[in-house]
Amino acid sequence: MFKSSNKLKNILCIRHGKAFHNVLIDKIGEKALFLKESYDSPLVEEGIIQAKQLGSSSKQLKNIDIVFVSPLTRTLQTAEYIFENNQKVRIAALDKIKEFPQGIEICNKRRNRIELEEKFKKVDFSLLDSDEDQMWRADRYEKIEELKERIEGIKKTIMNENDKNIVINIVPPSTIGIATLAFNAPFGFVGLKRTKYPISAIPMEIPAIIA
Repeated sequence: MFKSSNKLKNILCIRHGKAFHNVLIDKIGEKALFLKESYDSPLVEEGIIQAKQLGSSSKQLKNIDIVFVSPLTRTLQTAEYIFENNQKVRIAALDKIKEFPQGIEICNKRRNRIELEEKFKKVDFSLLDSDEDQMWRADRYEKIEELKERIEGIKKTIMNENDKNIVINIVPPSTIGIATLAFNAPFGFVGLKRTKYPISAIPMEIPAIIA
């Protein structure tokens, strides 16, 4: 494990549970990502069960200090179900760890801050970039230059945290790739393709100042 400033930091990356648009993809293919009924798609019952099972079975998650979560309904639900019996862990939503690329695919557009705060009482939304989803655009996908800005933002946010054990509760491997780039750490994607389940906690070792 890397050392920095006499501290060690641990990150676990977790994929969200099975969501409505994942089920729809199995039936009609990738066009499911663009349908209005896929807007900010929630977990299906199978996804809820997956999250609860991971929370109760994973020893790695017992001593987590903070969870950074994408502000999409499926990831927020996954985080709350995983840590439903942990009253001490802090869960904080970050726009910057949403899936890449943002835009066009309606399943990746989040709800406004007020809606989210009303529904997810355990989550801290104070770190969101804006009240409405400014990252998602209907007319184009996110550019690589915009992704690079996101990565720097992720690093800055996590560098400011004093916690040692951190979870990034995220969407598919594209966002795990963002984490990999941000922390300059080796990482594998085996078993984490879009329709591969169940979810699991994947460890990363990173320098203390960025986690």
